[in-house]
Amino acid sequence: MAEIKDSNYTYITSIVSTFKPDIIYIGISSALGWHSIEKITPNLNQQYPPFLNKFDKKLIILIDQCLEEKLVLESKMDLTCVLKSNKDEIKMRIFNTSTNDKIIALNQHFYFDNIIQRKFLFDLISYTLETNTKMIVNDYSGRDIHYNYVEILDKFPKEKILNSVLFDITQNDGGCYFDFNDFPIHYDDKNNFIQFRYKSLAELKKISMKKFKVECLKRISWINYELTRQLRVLQGEIAKEKHSHLFENQVNKIVNFISIIYTSVKKEDISEDNIKEALLQLLIDICNSLEVSSDLINFVQKNNYKQNIVNESTGPLKFMINDI
Repeated sequence: MAEIKDSNYTYITSIVSTFKPDIIYIGISSALGWHSIEKITPNLNQQYPPFLNKFDKKLIILIDQCLEEKLVLESKMDLTCVLKSNKDEIKMRIFNTSTNDKIIALNQHFYFDNIIQRKFLFDLISYTLETNTKMIVNDYSGRDIHYNYVEILDKFPKEKILNSVLFDITQNDGGCYFDFNDFPIHYDDKNNFIQFRYKSLAELKKISMKKFKVECLKRISWINYELTRQLRVLQGEIAKEKHSHLFENQVNKIVNFISIIYTSVKKEDISEDNIKEALLQLLIDICNSLEVSSDLINFVQKNNYKQNIVNESTGPLKFMINDI
């Protein structure tokens, strides 16, 4: 694999500031060469997703080691190639379209923990926030990139970035190939993104009952397994296993996620006190949104959030959610 170098990314960043797009779309792992062109309909086109049609001036950045020699887009649109470079074994192509859009295709892997690529991403986010434009990043490799977003939220004003930068339009790890019609992007009355994953359940219930049910069940799952199991480990009820660090990493990711929604929960803290605070805030939100008595919370607190007690107590809530 070719070494990741700064030159291409610096050049792309310079294009952004001069082109001044209304939307920046980054499609990671967006190669479509293994699909027949006839099957790539607008709602299945990861190189030019239909959600881009909302915006006038689009900058599309496609990054994938396996981007096809002739992009699927070249068969779907009227493109003019203005640059084709194979320098350093990294192929980069830049196209203009008849509708004043610009498309950059970079044949390279993308890693969120690579210093150069991370800086590139941060630079584009900074531009987006400074110019009140929009940015959408979608990774079609199957990796869950939401936790990378949680880390990025520490670097920028949280409300502003949630309004303007969207990671994964499905907001639920859409995977490598899906129908965009199944995942419409939601906007508020000020044209800001509505990002369901980062809202309290009480807020979410007012916006979308469908999304509320999905998120509520997911957060109950966090309560019933990862968080209460971590308490058992901390309290010595379960011995640490050989690969316990993998489970702890997952718990840490969940706690970091929860800390965005409920500010009393501390990021990067999987201590007993912080796990209990996370459990408490989740249960308060769930009970309030379902209009369930706080007696349930008092009961599980009294029993020190024992995993079996929590599971039995939250079981009926799942039935309530499914019946909504």
